[in-house]
Amino acid sequence: MRFLQQHLHHLYHPTSFNPSKQSNRLMSTFQANGSHSHIEPQKEPDIKLGLSYWNSVAQKDLSNNGVLGGYGHGSLPRVDALGSRMFLLSIRPELSSIKPPYRNNDNDVNDMHHARRIYRALDVGAGIGRVTADVLIHLFDRVDLVEPVAGFIDRAKRLAVEGFWRGLPSSSTPARPSVQMDQVLNSAPAKGVRFWKRPIQNFDPFKAIAHRPDDHLQASDVSLVGAQDGWNEGIGYDVIWAQWTLGHLTDKELVKFLQDSQRALRKPEKALTTTTKQLDNNGGLIIVKENIHVDPADPDGDTCLFDDEDASVTRSNGRFLRIFQEAGLKVVEQDVQKGFDPNLYKVNFYALQ
Repeated sequence: MRFLQQHLHHLYHPTSFNPSKQSNRLMSTFQANGSHSHIEPQKEPDIKLGLSYWNSVAQKDLSNNGVLGGYGHGSLPRVDALGSRMFLLSIRPELSSIKPPYRNNDNDVNDMHHARRIYRALDVGAGIGRVTADVLIHLFDRVDLVEPVAGFIDRAKRLAVEGFWRGLPSSSTPARPSVQMDQVLNSAPAKGVRFWKRPIQNFDPFKAIAHRPDDHLQASDVSLVGAQDGWNEGIGYDVIWAQWTLGHLTDKELVKFLQDSQRALRKPEKALTTTTKQLDNNGGLIIVKENIHVDPADPDGDTCLFDDEDASVTRSNGRFLRIFQEAGLKVVEQDVQKGFDPNLYKVNFYALQ
């Protein structure tokens, strides 16, 4: 996918946003941006062609600039990450490591007698781990990172092992003792990231949370950096994050992925009702952050834009809403990423459950 009005990200794997190809996508979606993209609702994403495109990118550039299509050196990566953190914290303020003003020392003393649970996230289509490194690892204790391109996921693992990701032990520092089960007393849990080399189409989030490191990580496509314990216990994810990657799924594949993801979420303490805007307490959420196609002839319609270069699509808000409904999900919060160049695609946040 592209950034310029075509697609603000490498939609194939969430972490590779490709502004270079995005350079067409990011630019105004209708700006005759080349002959690559055109409205062809009948054409569907092709995973093989998408993988071929991103593998070619990985052979040339394994940096943020590569996965963001040439937009990695400016303000976009930081603005994007800050926008994502703010959106998450507006829905789940308990993820913040900063004490809110209404807390006092008495609260802190009382909290010392209560265990802090582990928060888990899943980052799909993660590319070189940009979203995990800049957003998720700052707020969560366990992150599953899914990416099909070998060059990208190998780069992500190197960055994690070499100490570039907050909270993870580097290869040059002693490993911190891992936590036991789902709790740790009086301190923040050690952090950990699992790396899964798989396309979204072949990854089932529900099965992933049922696997323990010691009996599943022998597989050649899965590895772990950081804490060994506290991964599963059948608890589910607090957040499943999909950004600039869902354009590589057909509508049917996207519906299935969302349904599988919903099954893998942490269960809420209270059931969602028709009058409830968001889940009570710690129920899990699916966060979708994607470029939005706006057809001048039908701005509110159920449309999409096909990209011949990476065989992905950029969907309209109307199409996303229809797909969410088909998947049985409710939009509990929706917002627009602020601060991007106006020539780039509009980027929407959707919080689903």
